[in-house]
Amino acid sequence: MQQESRKGIWTLAVRGKMELKFICPECKHSQITSVERVWAEIPITAIRKDGDLDYGEPAFGNGQPEWFECANCHYVLKDENGENITDNSKVVEWVKKNCKGSK
Repeated sequence: MQQESRKGIWTLAVRGKMELKFICPECKHSQITSVERVWAEIPITAIRKDGDLDYGEPAFGNGQPEWFECANCHYVLKDENGENITDNSKVVEWVKKNCKGSK
């Protein structure tokens, strides 16, 4: 699955054939955001006597979704058990079930 932006409208592309449109049930906004936990490794290049540290260029790892939310009002997508959705395939299921015209 991939996310594509077309003129500011976000859609979810499934296997490149069918697109689903996210519509927030709270504010009707159409942009969804993946809030992710990402690790960063930042080398320390110098340790100063006054306690300041100099940093090099950071390296970032792959993110793991913590939840998906509306980019406008921050409505969080939940599964049938009230848990945050953290899996891409569950986002597709949620959009199909909750967004009119995305069946």
